[in-house]
Amino acid sequence: MSGGRWPEEWPVAGDQLMIYGPGYSFTSKGPNGAVMNWHEAAQAYLESARLRAANASLVYSLAAVGFALVLLWLLWRKRIFPKV
Repeated sequence: MSGGRWPEEWPVAGDQLMIYGPGYSFTSKGPNGAVMNWHEAAQAYLESARLRAANASLVYSLAAVGFALVLLWLLWRKRIFPKV
């Protein structure tokens, strides 16, 4: 890596590629019918599936990171490299 440049093949995720905004911006109904943002609704559904709060949070976080990696992989497969 001469000159401090990233090779084009590496998908680079920075603060500009955060996907967690919609989880806090959009609303839906939770398992009890209350209107809440997507993150809270997902947490409530996971907790209603008999997961403790810490494990539900871990599952949600792993799913969010996995979703971000899938998006980056799709961009990489199509050779779309956003300039950061």
